[in-house]
Amino acid sequence: MRLVKRRRRIQGMRRGRPDNPPVSFSGNRRVMSGQMLWAANDLTVEGGILRPLHRYHAIALSWQQREGQILPSRGAGLWTAPLSICRGTCIRSSGVLERADVSDTVEKTLATTLLQRLEEALQDPDPVCRQRKADRISAVLDSQRTQSPDTGTTPLLICDWADDLGSEGATQRLGIESVPGPTKVAKTSAATGRSLLSNGHLGADILHVPAGEGFAPHTHPGDHLLFVLAGEGTISVNGQIVPTGPGRAYMVDGSVVHAVGAITDHTILSIGTPHRALDSEDRQSLTAYAALLNPFGSIHCLICDLSADGGEELESLGCTHSPHRFG
Repeated sequence: MRLVKRRRRIQGMRRGRPDNPPVSFSGNRRVMSGQMLWAANDLTVEGGILRPLHRYHAIALSWQQREGQILPSRGAGLWTAPLSICRGTCIRSSGVLERADVSDTVEKTLATTLLQRLEEALQDPDPVCRQRKADRISAVLDSQRTQSPDTGTTPLLICDWADDLGSEGATQRLGIESVPGPTKVAKTSAATGRSLLSNGHLGADILHVPAGEGFAPHTHPGDHLLFVLAGEGTISVNGQIVPTGPGRAYMVDGSVVHAVGAITDHTILSIGTPHRALDSEDRQSLTAYAALLNPFGSIHCLICDLSADGGEELESLGCTHSPHRFG
């Protein structure tokens, strides 16, 4: 069986739609959105047209690599989608299956070629945005998903992360223990935590950072949304040291160098995608302190109202919040 594809289809273009459609946000389930980068909505097969059985069914295909090209191969039963994208996660099927089920296996034999195709499709006039997209794809292809025993891909994942202390009028009280967690966070000296929920690409963790400790300047795959549950702390980014405390939430662009510090024992609810285990070495990539400075080469502490050209100089002025101490 020979599959004839229109180049514009493979690059993600469909009539009436832009060249670069958004990545599908269907989640890690057996039904996948029809708006994939490979756009298998109109494929000509020996003069006939293959169409999805349902709008949200990924069409069934199996691929092989031959002379540098990705070509379709035959197989019994339904063909499975070789490549799908869910919330920034690339997953490739392990081969031909008897039903339209998508495996979580990533096969590196085609990873390089697929990554090149995806990078071509994810063109963006902004080089920073383009690099972010490429980094996210690379991070997923280079590491296989790891999940703790209490996580999975069932329709519902649920856990308790705080104690119900009752309510009074319109006020609800929650109890949270600000204590070290069972797992040490990789590439930190004292931060610990416990995993709450994860389906492999979206997950939540409780982090605990002792007073005076923190996360040195770093970047990480994807983005993090953080809710401060207990203790006073800081978030440093773009040459500013910003105070944080209970009830405050902030979101961090993973491609921008930032650092997190604890003034007092600090507890944070962290939600990230793509999710990485607390002890995973690729949860964060450490950077030089200089990458944390503003475009003018300085850093300013909003707590102390002091500025300097580096962490040591800021500390000599009396500021105790510079993240240079965490590296």
